[in-house]
Amino acid sequence: MISIKIIFGLIKSFDLIEDDLVALAVLLNSKEEISDKLSCINLIALIYPNLTKENNKNQCYPLLKEFTHSQYQMRKIELSSSLKIFASSLTLQQLDGFVSSFLEEKNDQIRIYIMEALVSLKNNPTNQS
Repeated sequence: MISIKIIFGLIKSFDLIEDDLVALAVLLNSKEEISDKLSCINLIALIYPNLTKENNKNQCYPLLKEFTHSQYQMRKIELSSSLKIFASSLTLQQLDGFVSSFLEEKNDQIRIYIMEALVSLKNNPTNQS
């Protein structure tokens, strides 16, 4: 994740690689290894706020939403810890979907991450519809 952030800092125009990054996220999601799935979550969380093409958002959001229903706790933990990165890019309806998916979660760590994301969002309000 750190290397991706460094690359973002070097890129002058995100829109030149937006499609490629979304394709990479889709490819990572298609793999079965846990590390690929976690990398997919991290990549989408990082790029989602910068996506400008509706088609790309429509490809990435369902992937993230799918991880809220994963049977693997590590995926849910990674997604919930990443939520504060992209929460401000979600509509209120999408954000409500994420929070609702995790309300019944038994894992305290996940609930804490969700609360951190909501507090972060409250402290840094944006225009959500």
